[in-house]
Amino acid sequence: MNLPQSFPTFLKAIQQFEIGELSELVEGSKHLKSIMSGHLGYYAKLMPAIYILDYTQQKYTYASSNLNIFIDHPLSRFFDGGLDFAWSVFQKDDLNIYSQRVLPENLAFLKTKPISQHSDFLFTSNYRIRNRKGDYKQIRQQSTFIKSAQNGMPLATIGFLYDISAYTNSTKVVHTIEPIIYNRRDRGELLLNKVYFPYEQDGLLTVREIEVLKWICEGITSKQIADRLFISVNTINIHRRNILEKTNSNGLVDLIKYAISNGYL
Repeated sequence: MNLPQSFPTFLKAIQQFEIGELSELVEGSKHLKSIMSGHLGYYAKLMPAIYILDYTQQKYTYASSNLNIFIDHPLSRFFDGGLDFAWSVFQKDDLNIYSQRVLPENLAFLKTKPISQHSDFLFTSNYRIRNRKGDYKQIRQQSTFIKSAQNGMPLATIGFLYDISAYTNSTKVVHTIEPIIYNRRDRGELLLNKVYFPYEQDGLLTVREIEVLKWICEGITSKQIADRLFISVNTINIHRRNILEKTNSNGLVDLIKYAISNGYL
């Protein structure tokens, strides 16, 4: 089966399925009750708003009462409008990133896991939404898929949102996947960690970053690079972090591959 490569093609691929009433699913499933209970505890300190989305109907079947603070509209608009309404307040460039990069990555990850484990992973990304005044809020979304078809396609999700506008004005989209570990306070090791840039120029390496990249690939330490450029080691470490982020690299091997493929080496 070819995996969908965008949100619209994903919705088309699962429209043939039915999951019934999600309220009945929640009430009738001890496993799902356990999931819900675990998630509520897991997110208690983090997430002030909760929703449940039925992809097959493109409708929200549950939303916590404070969600209207995020969408700056009555909850009735959220329930009546479904995904169409959600997309209407989504910043368009961020929506393209979510549709064409984040969701396909999530689907590809789920394809590698048994359906019984789909609810055991936490999917996180951020985006901007527009309020009625035309201003944008930075939102962080963390979600888990609570129902999947036999072919592995997710049919329903529970999501948790919080406003991070006070902490960042960056346009970059950070996308992570990690296991949910209920009996520990710390979080599991990231299974995916990628950064996407809605505006291409923001993801390009600067002249100085390219210079630093070449030296990193030669095995030169941050201290040695700093001495050559007459700047602080801290500044070099910031360059190094930005380079890793912009190239979606996990270490030296990835950086060397990137540098070679882009003609820097």
